[in-house]
Amino acid sequence: MNKTQMKQRCSHEGGTAGKDKLETYQVCDYLGWGRTTLHNVRKTDVRFPKPIKQGARKLLWDRKELDEYLERGV
Repeated sequence: MNKTQMKQRCSHEGGTAGKDKLETYQVCDYLGWGRTTLHNVRKTDVRFPKPIKQGARKLLWDRKELDEYLERGV
C-alpha cells in the first residue's frame, strides 16, 4: 500500500477524519509509519513538516502540511 492509499484509508476509517491537528500516534497511523520511522524522517528530511509543540512533551502536526508532503512524494 502506498502513502496515497494509506491517506485515503485513514480518512475513510474516521481515525483522523475531520481533524486539523494530529498527535504523534495519529501521524504514525495516518502515514503508516512507526514512531521510530517518524523520528528518523523528522531528523533527516528537511521537507518534512515541523510539529507544533504543545506543552512540555506533546507535538501536533498540521494535517494539510502532511497532505502536501505526501503529494510532493515521500
